[in-house]
Amino acid sequence: MLINCRAACKINLYRRSPKCMKHKNRKLLEQQVEELRQQLRHSHETEASLAKMHVELQAKTLHALEDERKTDSSEGKVLIAQITTENEKLLQERRRLLQKITDQEETPWSTRSTIATLQSRVKILDEENMGLHESKLQLSSHVPTSQRAMRSIHAPNMEVRPSEQTGYRS
Repeated sequence: MLINCRAACKINLYRRSPKCMKHKNRKLLEQQVEELRQQLRHSHETEASLAKMHVELQAKTLHALEDERKTDSSEGKVLIAQITTENEKLLQERRRLLQKITDQEETPWSTRSTIATLQSRVKILDEENMGLHESKLQLSSHVPTSQRAMRSIHAPNMEVRPSEQTGYRS
């Protein structure tokens, strides 16, 4: 009878064993599925985090470029204002000298050397005035170029896929 009892216990153990194994296997598979889901969630969170960091970096870069453009533009405007002021001074000096020439022409012939000196001075001032005027035009042409460059930077060609917006893929 003891042998029968042992045999019956072994038979019951063998009968239960496949059910236990199935149950254990199912639990292991469920654990693996859950681990994979967690890894997938973490992957999506990392993707979303990287996309967010990319957008923030782009915004900072744009802001820095905008600040730089404003600085360049304001420096250019200051330089243009200085050149314009200098140009005005030169024009006033030219008028004054031309008036002197006119006054001198009314004086006797003995002052011809003074007139020649003044005329040469007027010629020099005219040349300097033209140089300043060309510098002003060159600087003025740089301002629109930098503004076009900034507009092209403000319109980046980025597409955001719907899966990147939510952080999950379909």
